[in-house]
Amino acid sequence: MLDFEKYDFEKLIDIAKKQEAIFYKFLNLIDDAILLVNKNFVVEFLNEKAKELFDIKNEGDIHLKHFFKDFELEQKKEAISKAINQKKVLDVENLTIIKGREIWIKNLFIPVEDLESDDFKILLFFKDITFKKYVEDQNIKVNERFAKIFQNNPAVVLISRVEDGKIIEINSSVEKVFGYPQNEIIGQSTSILYADPRERALFIDKILTNGPITNYELKFRKKDGSTGWASISADFIEIDEENCIIAIINDISDKKFTSLLNEALYKISNIIYTSKNLNDLFIKLHEEIKNIISSDNFYIAIYNKETNIISFPYFVDQKDNFAPSKKFGNGLTEYVLRTKEAKLLTREDIINLSRKQEIEIIGALCEYWLGVPLSGDNFSGVLAVQSYDENIKYTEKDKDFLSFVGQQISRLIDRKILEEKTNSQLKKYYSILETLPTPFFATDNNFKIFFYNDKFLNSIMKHKNVGPEIKITDIIPDFYSSEIHFLLKDETFSSKTFPFEFSESKTIQISRIEDGFLFIFL
Repeated sequence: MLDFEKYDFEKLIDIAKKQEAIFYKFLNLIDDAILLVNKNFVVEFLNEKAKELFDIKNEGDIHLKHFFKDFELEQKKEAISKAINQKKVLDVENLTIIKGREIWIKNLFIPVEDLESDDFKILLFFKDITFKKYVEDQNIKVNERFAKIFQNNPAVVLISRVEDGKIIEINSSVEKVFGYPQNEIIGQSTSILYADPRERALFIDKILTNGPITNYELKFRKKDGSTGWASISADFIEIDEENCIIAIINDISDKKFTSLLNEALYKISNIIYTSKNLNDLFIKLHEEIKNIISSDNFYIAIYNKETNIISFPYFVDQKDNFAPSKKFGNGLTEYVLRTKEAKLLTREDIINLSRKQEIEIIGALCEYWLGVPLSGDNFSGVLAVQSYDENIKYTEKDKDFLSFVGQQISRLIDRKILEEKTNSQLKKYYSILETLPTPFFATDNNFKIFFYNDKFLNSIMKHKNVGPEIKITDIIPDFYSSEIHFLLKDETFSSKTFPFEFSESKTIQISRIEDGFLFIFL
């Protein structure tokens, strides 16, 4: 039992005042209007959100009738009295008019015991549920020092020292958001919660420079090594003559991931259609993937079935400088190629697969590995990321994202590989045509000349005055108004010989080729 005659009441009051100051700062950070009402229906405190909602500039000691009128005022009085008498939280929804606007309000009447007497007061929360979907936990109850409001808030409420980031107090929501039990994280530094610990200095500097901050978005790291996104509202506060930070942290990972994902997919779509070549595509693709998942170690592998060779046209790694082409073997890349499935593996998974002789460990052993298959009509391959840091892991969301990216770029890779094959075949074709003793040239479907032999060049340079870029009108001046042009625009056209004098030739044979036309002077 406490000996009240010997107890230092001044010290008790001092502690209570400090805790109450913390609590009021906490109330000002909450994005709901809050009133503290005594049994005589006098508002002793209203937070900044309430001042804005009711357009009141006073700090407190305002009768409730200045906030509500007539029937609604009587409803509020009745609910306050009932909550005080029953010492029970009441939850009431009602339609009201504030500032001339009709809105639906959710009211929470929460009885709290006065620190200096046995009387109870009411914390009255207002949430606009007309336009907002998020509703704070309706079952929050309070004890005499508001501890339960702090502990049961669905958002993480954290108090830490500015000097070293030591966590002085944190509520139980920390386990749901960050994965740390409450008793485990108290006393540790907040730096373990940052995806990049250097962000802590920037965050503190932002508060020092701009004052209290709200809805500041920051990437955080969970206990299991995965990352997420938080929206933070924070301010400085002094506790026991030490500078501290009180922060309310809301997990916005799903919303942020969706936003970043949509943005990345949009950019990737543009990259796919604007990249000059595969190397350009891979470089830009890697930069966009970095915005979604950790990909300091990233590679793309292409498998050539005809040669049974796996090549690595793009490879970035912290441990291995480069990956040479190799015959199809038994590595992780081949594991994905064989199964044709995305694989999310831990270090232990990789070791177990190796023991079962399902794979062979090649290169530095990583902590986490994620690979997805690439496939098309002309190739198969793998897109993979890996982490050598046990604190950086991949998730099923990451696998889904990378799988989708793999499906998108597979089409382009397939098309580029087909183009390379076609270009190779065309080179062989044109090298044969080069041996023809007569002049010839080739155009695309828009009649732009892209290839000709030396015989043609010598002939036209001899008979025509042309610029550095030879145009079809340099050979056939009235081409676009001629019968030839009319016939070539017909999709059914295949080949025809026309009378046409050029150099020593008397006729011209025009044949449709892939993506263009071939003109041979006979």
